Amino acid sequence: MRHLLVITGESHWCHQQAQTFLENWHDTLWLTESKQRENASPARKARQFLGREFSAVVYDMHAGLDPDGLGAISGTIRDGGYLLLLAPALHAWRDFRDPWYARIDAWPPREDAFPGHYLDYLQKLIVPGRGLHLVSGQEDDALPLIEEPGAATPQSTTDQRKAIAAICHVATGHARRPLVITADRGRGKSAALGFAAAELLGSRQKRILLTAPSRHAVEPVFRHALETLPGAVMVEKRLLEHPNGTLEFLPPDALVQRMPAADLLLVDEAAAIPATLLTKLLLASNRIVFSTTVHGYEGTGRGFAIRFRATLDRLRPQWRTLTLHDPVRWQADDPLEAFISRALLFDAEAAAPREFAHASPDDIRLVETGQAELCNDPRLLAQVFGLLVNAHYQTRPFDLRYMLDGRNVRILLAKQGENVAGVVLSVSEGVFGDQLAEEILAGKRRPQGHLAPQSLALHLQEKGFLECRYERIQRIAVHPELQRAGIGSCMLKWLRSESDADLLATSFGATVELLPFWRSCGFSEARIGNSRDAASGSHSLLMLHSLTGRGKVLQQQARERFHELMPLLLPGALRELESDLLCELLKEPAWHPLGEKERLRLQRFVSHGLPQDAILPELHALVRSCGARGKLRQLLPAHRKLLVSLLLQKRGTRELVDSLPVDGKRGLELLLRAAVSELLEICATSDQLNC
Repeated sequence: MRHLLVITGESHWCHQQAQTFLENWHDTLWLTESKQRENASPARKARQFLGREFSAVVYDMHAGLDPDGLGAISGTIRDGGYLLLLAPALHAWRDFRDPWYARIDAWPPREDAFPGHYLDYLQKLIVPGRGLHLVSGQEDDALPLIEEPGAATPQSTTDQRKAIAAICHVATGHARRPLVITADRGRGKSAALGFAAAELLGSRQKRILLTAPSRHAVEPVFRHALETLPGAVMVEKRLLEHPNGTLEFLPPDALVQRMPAADLLLVDEAAAIPATLLTKLLLASNRIVFSTTVHGYEGTGRGFAIRFRATLDRLRPQWRTLTLHDPVRWQADDPLEAFISRALLFDAEAAAPREFAHASPDDIRLVETGQAELCNDPRLLAQVFGLLVNAHYQTRPFDLRYMLDGRNVRILLAKQGENVAGVVLSVSEGVFGDQLAEEILAGKRRPQGHLAPQSLALHLQEKGFLECRYERIQRIAVHPELQRAGIGSCMLKWLRSESDADLLATSFGATVELLPFWRSCGFSEARIGNSRDAASGSHSLLMLHSLTGRGKVLQQQARERFHELMPLLLPGALRELESDLLCELLKEPAWHPLGEKERLRLQRFVSHGLPQDAILPELHALVRSCGARGKLRQLLPAHRKLLVSLLLQKRGTRELVDSLPVDGKRGLELLLRAAVSELLEICATSDQLNC
């Protein structure tokens, strides 16, 4: 089994004790900022050691405790090894001036103490027992005398061998039968992907694509494939070549855009990739394997399972699932794994569905809770964080610490009895002095923790956005059993009535599913990001809801600027924006109906009386006018995609022919006439053109 050794006291003394303990050990890693150690790495770089193995890792908490780094590094310790945590005296953890708070604290810096709730929670878990040892500089504790464990010969488990066979079957058996592999950390799922890729490349000609939220997440896949496949070479960090084929990594967003032909697609850490992107990959690949961590800093497999299972059932009903249970690098019931799971709430679960079997929205009460209350109520904390984990694919341990220790965090719960049905996390932002505001507008300063005011002020060049107060909704989640019952809207309504801000703000990866919800709650578009997030594959959308007269003026100003910019961005930065989402974003109150002359020219185009280039102004006006009133969504999908792609995103003829169900340029022209005819009919029926 693996062990946790907590050495508490003054920093220099802790380092001496760790050095004594590891005096004859060789395969060790020190994570510290201290000058006392040569060849040490700062804790913030812990994730770069993923896929490696050590007999012992020394983590210096005096330099700051990063929950993500702690979770990542704990998985690199082999069976029989130790995690040494160097820390202040236990009784001082609550008041410890942790350097990591600098990553949490929003501007302006404050001299008063941080809440310290997370360290208080963690300190309560340090109870000596099986696999957990405590050595204190204030007590006469003796260091255990342990020999360094030897490196075990890697052997695949029964679970891994089943996974390898199942992956190979996806590549060689019937098409359109995806495989979903789930496992806790340390079960060797990434190794199984690498072994399977090696087996396939070693026996037949194959091109295998690999994707994940980041390249470093799949380094173990490449390493295991390279070690077990004679003749394989890495020609660059993302490409393995073999005489029979290749194993190539592409980021999810690039993969969706290019979607090159391949014999097999491996999707690792699928939980950290949005369901919208996963769906596109599923539809584009006939042979695909999804692999994900059930609990981990990478993202949560539980949320993946909840959200994506219905998609698989609908699109690929013959999909299969496989779970890896047996640890590869350590024994089952490992004490260190159990401690890390509790410390980072990997085991946090939302309330069981049965708790809401007879629930009604009328039974829900809204309660604002404090960070101390969460910290002191493990059941409540587990339900809140479990709900956030299920709802947000990128939730990680850092978010747990931020929720408990962020000084500008507000927590609203929707509860039925003692069970959490919904949660909203919001943060306060804004209000800058004149000098700092001018520096922000000039792009010279970027104070930490104020996303909404700085983004709006910088891109709209309006100082007023820096002078008002914001409450930004950072997370919102409703229990799956109670979704679409109005609970999310009720929580936002409460926030509007109880906030002293000028504006509510929210920023999220824009999708056609989310946008109508926020609009129905009174939010309007303020800014869209020019590029897609590499992990989410979506453009970030910032929306506002005014609470005061000053806020109303700024919300209207941002909305008008948004709709001024949209037509200019569509042929460029937003050229690949999905047509459904684009149609939603085009909706606006200000629109201009077509006159009788314009309609007549469009009708003559439909009846082949006029060519396309003769009615381009009328076509643009028709699409913009109908888009503003939400009528484009009523079109047949092919018609909608053609009108948006041609007239708004300025795509060329060849690109349109390749992406639409048409036969050449002539087929494209016929489809355009049909699309215009349908849109004219929709608008005439609803009397939109006569308004």
